[in-house]
Amino acid sequence: MNLPAKLGLIYVVSELALSYLKRSSSKSKRRDSGSLAVLWVTITAAMIGGVLVAYLLPAFRYPLPHWLAQILGTLFAGGLVLRWWAILSLGKFFTVDVAIADDHELIIRGPYHMMRHPSYSGMLLAFLALAATFQNWLSIVTILLPIALALAYRIYIEEIALEHTFGESYHAYARSTKRLIPGVF
Repeated sequence: MNLPAKLGLIYVVSELALSYLKRSSSKSKRRDSGSLAVLWVTITAAMIGGVLVAYLLPAFRYPLPHWLAQILGTLFAGGLVLRWWAILSLGKFFTVDVAIADDHELIIRGPYHMMRHPSYSGMLLAFLALAATFQNWLSIVTILLPIALALAYRIYIEEIALEHTFGESYHAYARSTKRLIPGVF
């Protein structure tokens, strides 16, 4: 099995486990606005597109030395670790669909101390590393651009739910942190 297939399989298994374990309860107020479906459809289409581009447009290929493949594997793992750290930091308040529990708290510990959406930062880092293993510049764009746009929609939906729930507390938190990259964006 080649590196992109191995990393892709690891990501899919991780996300399937998450989907099985972390759905919102029937008591939670769902505020997802279809963003979970948009994310899954976009990720699936982007990955298929990335594979097709890699094989159908060889003019955009680049070599992937072994040392760089190892770095990309490490970045991929780092992205998953950041994603799971964020998930574990939220504890019972993390759900795959945007939902607010009756006893919901604004979490600002762990990676949330540095950025508002570390789970998505980890996801983007993992997808960047995975896309780069396709060894095709257009595959990187084909994978990252749609996923980044779907995540932007998801972040927009989440932030509306959090603003509605926590009001000024969330606004103050938003003023003190960046969305995805500490101190930058």
